[in-house]
Amino acid sequence: MYPHERILYDQYLGLIDESIANHRLDSLASLNNRSQIEKYFQQPALLTNHNVTVSGGGSFHNYYGSVGYTNERETDKSNASRYNINLRQNFTITPKIKLDLITSLSQEDTRKFNMQGMLPLNSYLPYAMFADGNGNGLSQADLKMYDGLRLPAEQLSRINLNYNPLDETRYAKNNNSSTTMARVNAGLTINLLKGLNFEGRYQYQTGSNTNYTFTDQNNYFVRNEVVNFTVADPLPVYYLPATGGHYQTGNARSTAWAIRNQLTYDGSWNNEKHRLTILAGTETRKDKQTGISTYTRGYNPQTLAYEPYDERTLKSNPIMNPVIGNYYGMSLLFGNSMTSREAETRFVSFYGNMGYTFNRKYNLNASIRMDQSNLFGTDVSQQYKPIWSMGASWLVSNESFFHVPQVNSLKLRLTYGIGGNSPNPGSGGPYDILSPFPHPWYTTVGPGYQVLRPANDKLIWEKTATLNAGLDASLFNNRIELTIDVYDKKTSDLLSYQPFDVTNGWFNGYTNFGDLNNKGIELSSLSRNIVSRNFNWSTTVTFGSNKNKITRLGGVAPTSPQSLLSAGGRAFIEGYSAYSLFSLRWAGLDNTGAPQVYNNKGEKVKFSGDLSMDDVSYAGTAQPLYYGGITNNFQYKRFELSFLVIYNLGHKMRKDVNGFYSGRLRQNIAEYFENRWKQPGDENRTDIPAYIADGSVSGSSRSLDLYEAADINIVSASYARLRDLTLSYRVPTGFLRELKIYGQVNNVLLWTANNNDIDPEYYNMGQMGLQVGSGSSSQGLQLASMRPNRMKAFYTIGLNVSFK
Repeated sequence: MYPHERILYDQYLGLIDESIANHRLDSLASLNNRSQIEKYFQQPALLTNHNVTVSGGGSFHNYYGSVGYTNERETDKSNASRYNINLRQNFTITPKIKLDLITSLSQEDTRKFNMQGMLPLNSYLPYAMFADGNGNGLSQADLKMYDGLRLPAEQLSRINLNYNPLDETRYAKNNNSSTTMARVNAGLTINLLKGLNFEGRYQYQTGSNTNYTFTDQNNYFVRNEVVNFTVADPLPVYYLPATGGHYQTGNARSTAWAIRNQLTYDGSWNNEKHRLTILAGTETRKDKQTGISTYTRGYNPQTLAYEPYDERTLKSNPIMNPVIGNYYGMSLLFGNSMTSREAETRFVSFYGNMGYTFNRKYNLNASIRMDQSNLFGTDVSQQYKPIWSMGASWLVSNESFFHVPQVNSLKLRLTYGIGGNSPNPGSGGPYDILSPFPHPWYTTVGPGYQVLRPANDKLIWEKTATLNAGLDASLFNNRIELTIDVYDKKTSDLLSYQPFDVTNGWFNGYTNFGDLNNKGIELSSLSRNIVSRNFNWSTTVTFGSNKNKITRLGGVAPTSPQSLLSAGGRAFIEGYSAYSLFSLRWAGLDNTGAPQVYNNKGEKVKFSGDLSMDDVSYAGTAQPLYYGGITNNFQYKRFELSFLVIYNLGHKMRKDVNGFYSGRLRQNIAEYFENRWKQPGDENRTDIPAYIADGSVSGSSRSLDLYEAADINIVSASYARLRDLTLSYRVPTGFLRELKIYGQVNNVLLWTANNNDIDPEYYNMGQMGLQVGSGSSSQGLQLASMRPNRMKAFYTIGLNVSFK
C-alpha cells in the first residue's frame, strides 16, 4: 500500500480525521523527486568528435587517410567510445590499368546504465524520494509488493524483498558491449579500347559484437526470482541458486561479400555531335549473420563459476506451493540458458544503362536491372521480372530560336520506369521460418520449433511505376537556379504484414497485398541574393507536396470499428490515403461522467459494441501533405552564418490521452487527470471521464476507449523547426592552410500547430494503437512515462585545422 493510500485508508477506517489526512497528503504533495532523479540517475549529455586526415602521393600512388575518435555520454548515464580508421589508395599500374584499395576499421565500446529492477524514471510517484539527506537510499517496497504479501514471504524464504531504487542501480552492475567492423574494397579498372573500360570490384566485410550483463544477487529481480522457486515446509528449500548473480552474454558475427564486374563505354564522334555511353554488369552478394546468447544464474564473478541447477525439470515440472508463484500460483522457469540464431541473404543481379546525346541538346537514356534472391518466392511465374526506366531530355536553351536574356539555361525532362523494393530479410520467403520453441509443457518430448513466418512462394518485389516530368533552369545571370519535378507513382504488390483469413491457421503474415497511387510535386531553388566582395547572401528553398491513395487492397480488410481504430496511424483502407487516421464523433460525457460518441444516425452511443463501420470517420493522414525547408547562408569577410528551417504541414496525429480512470493508481499520470468529471454537471465543463475505483464496475458501465478514439483527440501534426544554426570564423594565419572555429546549435526552436506540448517530429505513433472494444482503456496510453519526448537540443563547438 502506497503512502497516500495508507493515509486515505486510515481516514476510511476512522483512525484519523479529514484534517489530519489532508495535512499528511499536503506533506507528500510538497515533495518533488525530480532533482534526485537528475542527481542519481542522469547526467548531462556530451558528444565529442576528433578527426585527423592526411593525404599525399605521386603519379604512381596517392592516398587519403583519416583517423577519428568519438566519445558520447548519454543522459541516461550510458557512455560510448568509437574509433574509426579509413585509408583509400590509388595505384596507376600503367596508363591503362588502375587499381584502388579502400580499407576501414572501426571499434565501438558501450557501457549502458543497467536499469534492471527499475521503473521508467518519470513513472515514479513524484513524492517518492530516492535518498535521505545523507545520500542513503530510501525504500519504495510498496512499488513492488504490498506489506501483507512481502513480510510473510520474507519470513518463509528468509530472503529480503525490500526494494530500494538507488541500491538497484548499484546491484545491476554491468551492461557492456563491444563491436568491431572491418571492410576491404578493391577495384580494378582496365582500358581495353578507346572509350571501353572494364571495371571489377570486390568487397568483403566482417564484424563481431560481444556483450555481457551482470546483475548482482542483491538486485531485487534476482532476489524475487529465487523466492518464486522457494518452498518453505517449514524450512526454505531453494530450487534456484540462492547466491550468485545473473550473467548474460551475447556473441554475434556477420560476414558479407560482394563481387561486381561491368563494362563501360563512353564515346563520341562527328565533332561531339553524337555521344553514347553504355554500362552493363553483374553483381553477386551474400550476407550472413550468426549469434549465440547465454543466460547463467548463480554466477560468481570472482571465481568465474556458477552454481548448477536443474533447468530442464524447472521448465517441465512446475514448483507447487512456492512462497510466491510466478504462474497461476505455481512457478515455472521460462527462457533458455542458451539460444542461437542464423540468417543468410543472397542476391544475384544483372543490370545495364545506356545514354545517347545528339547535338548536345537531345538526350535519351534507358536502364534495366534484374535481381534474384532467396528472399523471393519459388513460383516461377513471379521470377525474372526486371525493373527498368526510360527517359528523354531537351536542352531548350541551346536551340537557335531561343532568345530569352533572363534565362541562361533551360532543360525539360521526362522519364518513365518501374522500380522495386525487396522483401525484408526474415519477414517471409519461400520456406517456413522456424524458431526453437522452449515452452515448458513440451520439454519432456524433446526440442520443438514454432513457425514464426509461414512460407509464401508467391512473394515478389514491391514494384513502382513512375512517370516524372521535370524542368531545370538558371535565371538572371545564374543568380537563380530552379528545379521542378512533377510525378505520378503507381505502386503494386505492396509489402507489409497483413491480416490473414484465420481459417488458414494464421492471424497475419508478410505478403504482397495491394496497390498505391502517389502524386506530387517537388521544387528546389537556389538564389544568390547578394554577391559582393565582403558580403554574400544565398537562400535555398525546397518544397514538396504529396497525396496518395490505396487503389486496391487484397487480403482481409478491417470489418469492425475495433479493428480499424486499433490500427492507430497505420491504417491501410482502400480508397483512402496510406497511414490514415480514423476517429469517432465525440458527443461529450453523460451525467455520470461516461464518454459518448455519435453514430451515423446522430444518436449517442456509450458502448463500443453498439458501433458499426458506418460510425467511423476519416480524420486525415499521419503523413505530411506539404514538406520542405529553407536554408540561408551569410558570409561577411571571414564570418559565415547559416541556418536551416524545416517544415511538415497538413497531417494529423492522435494525441496521447490519459488512460487511467479506474483501479489502483500505481504510477505517475498526466496532470490533466485532475480536470476529470467529479460530479453531475461537470459534463458541461470537461471531456475527461470520471474515475471509478472498481475496475469491474467501470468496465461494465462504460467504454473508455470511446474517449481515446474520439475526434477531439485528433490534432494537427504540422510544425516548423529551426533544425540548425551555425556560426564560423576563419582565423587568419600564415603557417596553416586554414584554421576555422565554429559553433552550432540544433533543434533549439519549434513551432507547432497543436497546443498540447507535443513535438510531432519525435512523436512515436507506434505507441498510439487503441484497444477499442475491450471495455477498458489502452495501457499503452495510460502512463505519463509513455508520453513522447521532445527532440533534444544539441550544442556543438569545433575547430578545423588544415596544414599546408
